[in-house]
This record gives sequence, structure tokens and C-alpha cells, in this order.
Amino acid sequence: MVLTTMADPTAEEIAGAVERAYRRIAVGMAELPICNPALTVEAVGFRRFAGEWLGVLVTPWTISLLLAPAGAESALRRLGVDDQQRWRFPSGDYEFLPGDQPEIGVYQTCSLLSPTGGVGSQDEARALSLAALEALLQGEAAPTPGAAAESPSTTAEPPPPPAPAPPPSRRAFLSLGRRR
Repeated sequence: MVLTTMADPTAEEIAGAVERAYRRIAVGMAELPICNPALTVEAVGFRRFAGEWLGVLVTPWTISLLLAPAGAESALRRLGVDDQQRWRFPSGDYEFLPGDQPEIGVYQTCSLLSPTGGVGSQDEARALSLAALEALLQGEAAPTPGAAAESPSTTAEPPPPPAPAPPPSRRAFLSLGRRR
């Protein structure tokens, strides 16, 4: 069943739909050299954010933030192949790319790491995913179901944050939680 036809999907239903879609995709990707054989498809840490479901998708070829629809009233726009939508998080603004799979419906992703060759295990990928989510949402009060933190900035520019700091580089962002 497509998520947007569900009245109020749970985090477990979202994770299950995402994993079903990407396990199907993984079958065709398995032999490609960009795939890390130490990793499998897993949806990690899904929670409500800006009225949608936010989590991390781990696959053998990428680790990405994923915004999935929270139901029929989803604010996720259907984007063209080359379009992006900017979302504001406590740690900064991030550009998301469109996706559309039968199990999920319209969704958006933001790559954190691709390819994943440097990740040694599924446990490491999961820990990296949870650390990335924590860093992304740092400064936000605990998310509550149905609470919209900030809607996607697609028209007017929002005011600057009170104490602006340059966003971390992708390398610095992804190294959070890693031991040296």
C-alpha cells in the first residue's frame, strides 16, 4: 500500500515501506562496484519533522536523509527529475532530490555519503545515521507527532538564525560519532 493512502502511518510502517522499496531496487544494484557488501538496506530513526517523516536510508551504495509523506495531506511536492526542494533544519538548509516508488509514493532524499565503501559494518552505518540525525536536529525540542517544525522554504526567504554559524562541511557532518 502507498503511504499517502494511509490515514496516519507509524514510524514502523514508514520504515517498512522504505525498506521494501529499496530492497527491490537493491536486487538490480547488487553486482555494481559501488555497492559495499558489508551493508544492507535499512531505514533508521524515522520521526516526525515539519509534518512529514524524516529518517536515514542505509543501502549498500548510499546513506541518505529521507523525507517520506505523513499521509494524504503531505506537503512533499512532486518535483521534476532535475528539481530540488530546500528544507530548513536547526543545523541549516539542505537540498533534497525527488523520488517516487510504488511502496512509498512521492518522497525526497539528501545524500550524506555515496558511495559507502569506507563504512565497515551495518552497525557502523546505523551509528553514523543516528549521529547524522542528531546533528541535523541539534537545538530542536524533541519532535512530537504531527508537530511541524518548519515548512519547506520554497517561496519567501526566512529570517536568518539568531546566532549564525557556517554549516559543517559534509565530511565534518558525516564524521560525527566516528572514533578516530
